[in-house]
Amino acid sequence: MIKWFIVLMIFNMNLEQPTIEQARARGLIAGLDSFQQSHLNRLIAEYEEHFGQENLADLEALADKGDAKAGKKFMAIVDKLKDIVDFLATKEIGLGKVVKGKLQGNDEAVTCIDPMLKDYYGEVFTLPALSSNGKVLVSRFNGQVFELPEESVARLYNDKDEKMGIKTKITMEEGWPLFIIDLQQYLGVNVDDELQLTDEGKNNPNLLEVHNANKLKVIAFVHVLDDKDGVSVALEFMVEDNSGSEPKMVKKVFTSDALEVWKNFKKIN
Repeated sequence: MIKWFIVLMIFNMNLEQPTIEQARARGLIAGLDSFQQSHLNRLIAEYEEHFGQENLADLEALADKGDAKAGKKFMAIVDKLKDIVDFLATKEIGLGKVVKGKLQGNDEAVTCIDPMLKDYYGEVFTLPALSSNGKVLVSRFNGQVFELPEESVARLYNDKDEKMGIKTKITMEEGWPLFIIDLQQYLGVNVDDELQLTDEGKNNPNLLEVHNANKLKVIAFVHVLDDKDGVSVALEFMVEDNSGSEPKMVKKVFTSDALEVWKNFKKIN
């Protein structure tokens, strides 16, 4: 047990429960960029979601008396805190658990989903072939071919998928398309998750469109065809439409950069 208390003391937490505000402050001190800060927010939000009401000292006392359930929960909390400590030490985001479709040779388009591969993250490639060493060959539109780790690449749905009844894109109200990625779980976000704005999100002027939304549902991970490469989360929400003779509720879609979701949103328990 002592080595875990050393870890906690290094993090300057002792047995106190961390808050998002404390973690953000530590993150700023550690010199994190906005993507890393969002990842830190996610780690702390996950901690608070699962263990925010627990008292670490009380659990340890029960565990020392032989309470197996308390001991198991105590170690789960320590493991989560260790994730935070390790991240602040390495600043490496990592993908965590990723659920995505199986890559297929000659896929029309794939995108790099690993934010640590900054030269390739979010860029769209073709996939001419699969390799047998955990790598895939990808091709840029200029013909340049190189390898990327297979786990860092996800396919975009294509015409073949559409013929099988799979939705391949979302057309926004303005008419521009969002191309759906065959990705179901990524950076702690799951398709069908329901989210709401955090206090920081409510103060973000770029999110005025969703300020009155009680909840937003994750409907897909998408690639937005614009000047900024990246992976985005498509969020569906209901809004009141007063354009007609009588008000009615209509569905709208909002996109958020996947790397910054946890800066502005949190899961609804």
